Amino acid sequence: MTELTPLIRILEESYADVLTMEKTQFFSQGQYRLKRAENVNMRTRNRWNLEQENNTWKVVDPNYTHLRDEVTRMRMEIHPIDSRTGGVPKPANTVAARARYNQHKCLPAELIPENISPDGELVPDLSNVNLVAAWTIVDGHATITLHKIIDAKKLKSCLDIPLLGNREDQSKIRYEAAPENEMLIPNLIDEETKHSEKKTEAENKG
Repeated sequence: MTELTPLIRILEESYADVLTMEKTQFFSQGQYRLKRAENVNMRTRNRWNLEQENNTWKVVDPNYTHLRDEVTRMRMEIHPIDSRTGGVPKPANTVAARARYNQHKCLPAELIPENISPDGELVPDLSNVNLVAAWTIVDGHATITLHKIIDAKKLKSCLDIPLLGNREDQSKIRYEAAPENEMLIPNLIDEETKHSEKKTEAENKG
């Protein structure tokens, strides 16, 4: 996962760009919130394409930040956390999206099939793995956690990997299968949700 570490910086920069753009337009805060995640996603995708040409993770969607690793063939799509629950976002109401949220449980290393990489090396074949990168921004700082979700209805995950912005720190993480509990990310609420709640409280008091 060390190759994904630039995603933290790129996401933060994209978010900052979107906030700056909003200052030049005239929409309600509700309209901004509806479009903000989509705009951040698109800018993140475009930045990754431009800045990470030599990265093994390549963009595979014309509109969204959906990536695939050329070495292991693993896929990843990035989505904001559910602002109402602070948890992993639900899948879109499509067959393909639900399929990505219903995967086989995590296998021990010895049972993972192998394949030949483009460089001719023997590598794990993770072509059937789809990760969901759930992100939030708090005070301008991004938090991203990668999940392998195995139950679309209950949002159960068998793997949770915090994504760090530093390759050295990321390489030190030892990945272990997560308890198959409902995946929630407590205490992570994005900026717009906090600001919206404060605004609502002020209006109610007024």
